[in-house]
Amino acid sequence: MNIARKIAKNATSIVVADIITKIIAFVVMVYLARYLGVEDFGIYNFALAYLTFFRVLSGFGLDIVVIKNIARNKELSKEIMSNALSIRFLTGIITIILAIITIYSLNYSHELQFYISLLSFIIVFQGTSYLLESFFQSNLKMEYYLVSTISQKVIYAALIFLLIKLEKDLIHFFIILVLVEAIRTLINYIYSQKLTTFSFSSNIRYWKHMLKEGVPFFLGSSFYIIYDKIDVLMLSYLKTEISVGFYSAAYKLTDPLLFVPIALSSTLMPIMSKKYVEKKESLNNLYSSVTRYLFILMFPMSLGIYSLSQQIIVLIFGAEYLISSFALQITSWSLFFSSFNSIQSSILISMDKQKVNTQNIFICCIVNIFFNMVLIPNYDYIGAAYATLISVVVLLLLNYYQLYKESIKLPFKSFIKPTLSALVMYLVIQKIDSNSLYLTILFAFLAYLSCLVVVKGINKGDIMMIKKILKQN
Repeated sequence: MNIARKIAKNATSIVVADIITKIIAFVVMVYLARYLGVEDFGIYNFALAYLTFFRVLSGFGLDIVVIKNIARNKELSKEIMSNALSIRFLTGIITIILAIITIYSLNYSHELQFYISLLSFIIVFQGTSYLLESFFQSNLKMEYYLVSTISQKVIYAALIFLLIKLEKDLIHFFIILVLVEAIRTLINYIYSQKLTTFSFSSNIRYWKHMLKEGVPFFLGSSFYIIYDKIDVLMLSYLKTEISVGFYSAAYKLTDPLLFVPIALSSTLMPIMSKKYVEKKESLNNLYSSVTRYLFILMFPMSLGIYSLSQQIIVLIFGAEYLISSFALQITSWSLFFSSFNSIQSSILISMDKQKVNTQNIFICCIVNIFFNMVLIPNYDYIGAAYATLISVVVLLLLNYYQLYKESIKLPFKSFIKPTLSALVMYLVIQKIDSNSLYLTILFAFLAYLSCLVVVKGINKGDIMMIKKILKQN
């Protein structure tokens, strides 16, 4: 198999695994939310968000370092992996201790402190799995990642549904999380031995090199995690786990929908990098077209979620979560603006502006923390939703300013027709008197699509452009 086909197979494995796991995770999340209730669902999500910060600390950017070094020196795969595995195990143990000490030093219930202590062991298993999956990626063997990830999610879903049927307490769900991560690690290890055998090693020269090289990636990941997850931690600390439960119901609905713009951005990054080197004007045209397509897709989606928030929340989570609909209205617009952040970040990276992208995310971390501190005490989880929206918009403006300085601009007139079509859709939603959410969505979609065609918001040239992008990729 030639390199091009291996790369294509690699990319396909990643996309397929992500789609399947996100679908399974979403279904499980819905059943968990309904079964656990608002408070326990809040505890569950807080525990996961809390440990995410320590998982990044444990990772220390090594995953990308492994991919880069093995891709360049395949003959050193055994030595690189042996040392990386030792570093990851050591940082994992240290991080578990830090996570437990930190949670016990904060003003949380003994019950929650115990849950965090139990779940913290997931850090070592997750860290090892990510490292092994980086090894697969450097060898263009992501079909192994596909098998291990899907297997883990299927086992996880089966055990979760079994616990729900047996009416088990929250602690059992945390035990299951650790167990399935251990299974995933075992599967990854078995596959890794097909490529090369390695064990723990402590070559100080390798350790220094890897840790030093991992610092920029560690900082970038840390800023992003703070930017993305700090709202849950601050909401729990300043309010209660009940607040986290209501807030989680909203953002857990919108977060998975970012898969489309993120996947599109990742797919286009090699093309954008090539166009930046060859001809900047061509890059500008591609950016303008892709942004318009995202607008055509995401604006009516966000507007629809905003308009139907109450019906969506009740249908998916039940009446107990009804007041989450207010947060969902706000997060629907965070979804919209975040869609453009993903493509802007990709284009900045393709232009070798990684540092600028990282700096912008750092600024938005500060913005997010500040507005969470100001808004949560008075507005609870609604304040957390607004803080996220503000930080997302700030990132959008900062990134666009950097692109504008590079003469990468948007033809804002191209957004007029999709906007008018979406407003027609909104009016249709307001006028429809239907007890069926599905019928309302169907009529709204047909109204938007029909209006978009009538005003020529999308044409044959757009379809040809999409085909060209897919063909190039």
